[in-house]
Amino acid sequence: MARITDVDVITFDAATFEVELNVRVASRFGIAEAAEELKHDAQLREKGSVRSGWLNRNIEVQVGDATGSGGFDFDGEGAEFEAEVFVDQTKVPYARRVEYGFRGPDILGRRFNQKAQPYLEPPARQNRGRYYSKIRRPIADALEK
Repeated sequence: MARITDVDVITFDAATFEVELNVRVASRFGIAEAAEELKHDAQLREKGSVRSGWLNRNIEVQVGDATGSGGFDFDGEGAEFEAEVFVDQTKVPYARRVEYGFRGPDILGRRFNQKAQPYLEPPARQNRGRYYSKIRRPIADALEK
C-alpha cells in the first residue's frame, strides 16, 4: 500500500529536468532578446559616424555560454548564459574614442581632443529595467508550463 509520502523518483526527476531545460532555453532567449534591444537602442543613439554609418552598422551582439566550458553552470555561482553588445575594434578602431572620448596623440602622432559621445552605456543605464523584464518574462512563462 502506497503512503502519501511515497514519491515516484523517476517521474519527479524527469519533471525537474524538463523544468530546468525549459528555464535554460527561456533564459538564453531572454538574454539574446534583451541584448538585441540594447543593440537597437545604441544604434538609434549613435551619432559619431553619421557620414559613413560604419560604427552604427558594426554594433554586434554575441550570446554565449557564461561558463566558458561549453557546459552549464550548476553550482549557482553565476549565470549560465551571457550576451555581449560590442563593436569589433579591428573593424572600427575609433569606436572606443567615440564612446569614451580621447585627448592626446594617437599611434600615428595625430592629436585629438575629442569629447565622449557615448552610444552604448546610456541606453544600457536608462533602459536597465526594460532589459531585465525582457529576460524575466520568458523565464516566468517557462516556469508556468
